[in-house]
Amino acid sequence: MKLLNWLFKRKKTRELGLEELRQKIKEKQEQSTKQLGEQIKQVKQAREEVREALKDLKNPKLADEKDEKVIQRVLSNKNAYVMHTQNLIESLEVPSEAKISELIEFCKNSEEKFEEYSKKTMKNFQTAQYLIGEELVNTAKKLHLLSKEIQQLEKNSKEAERIIRLSEKMKNLLDKIKAKETADKKINNEKTSLKNQENAKKELEESLKKLEESKEFEEYNKKILEKEKKEKEVQRINTQITNLFSPLTKAMKKYAKIALEPELVEKYVEKPLQTLIKDKDLEIMKILKKLDKNLEKLDIKKEKLQKTRQAINNINEEKLTNLQTNRQYLKSKLELIKEELSKSTIQKKIDEKKKEIEAVEARIAEIKRKINEIQQEKKIDIEEEKKEIENELFG
Repeated sequence: MKLLNWLFKRKKTRELGLEELRQKIKEKQEQSTKQLGEQIKQVKQAREEVREALKDLKNPKLADEKDEKVIQRVLSNKNAYVMHTQNLIESLEVPSEAKISELIEFCKNSEEKFEEYSKKTMKNFQTAQYLIGEELVNTAKKLHLLSKEIQQLEKNSKEAERIIRLSEKMKNLLDKIKAKETADKKINNEKTSLKNQENAKKELEESLKKLEESKEFEEYNKKILEKEKKEKEVQRINTQITNLFSPLTKAMKKYAKIALEPELVEKYVEKPLQTLIKDKDLEIMKILKKLDKNLEKLDIKKEKLQKTRQAINNINEEKLTNLQTNRQYLKSKLELIKEELSKSTIQKKIDEKKKEIEAVEARIAEIKRKINEIQQEKKIDIEEEKKEIENELFG
């Protein structure tokens, strides 16, 4: 008969409507909350009863005993037992308006405290029993009752926690059902937004195409290419100048030690390019002539002496003047091109248009994500989740 009743109960719970199931959980939650409150009172009451028992234990009736040492030993152990018990009771105050998780933690800690207390007081209790009866036993009984009430509090707290989780699951299920009912409308709204954003992207791309195909942008790109060409030509001249003076580095370093104009010589050794640019009067030519005359005095190996002289002869005033002039001409042209490019707004317009397109693409991606999310919500198995909640509630 019990099996038939259980099967009938299971069948009945599976037939509960959503509102009935929600109401059942609500009733269970109210019931568990009420039981929890009552159990907290029971724990507090049991705690007070231990306190009252301790009052009697402080002045107990002793069994007849003539040996004063035995009496003192019993009383000493009784006092130790009372002290440990009082300390335990004071540490077992139920937190007021505590969260359920805090109550569970309180119960867990209380169990550990009882175990520690038992180890500390076992010998005291056994010794005190020799002369003390009713008051000691009554205190132990009250302590045992308090322990049981705390265990029941833990059980009730865990049940209340379980029902709260079920209530949250039920709320989530109802939210999903509501979302599923409005899913099609949401999807249509998102699809409309998607179409608007795609049209906006198309318009922006057409606008970008016009900018990129404009005469202004064509001229801008020509200027960019011209700028790059001029920069390469300047770099080529820089390399030529560096290559002219690099074979003379060692000889000029040695010559600087005996030269009348050592500072200029050292500048050409360290920074030949920058020094030649500033050397408008080509003082370097005078230095090179003196260097050529003094080569034999500079302790240069014979095989390098000829190469050094060839490097000196490879440099002449006309060549240096041409390098200076051409470089200056190219640099001035570069500055003009850069100035013209800085005044142009076409590249800025194109960059801004690309940023607008990127922003629209990000919105399109977000809308598609939302549509996919809503479509997934439509796929949820309402009955399966409902059965799961029922099984947890009645199982």
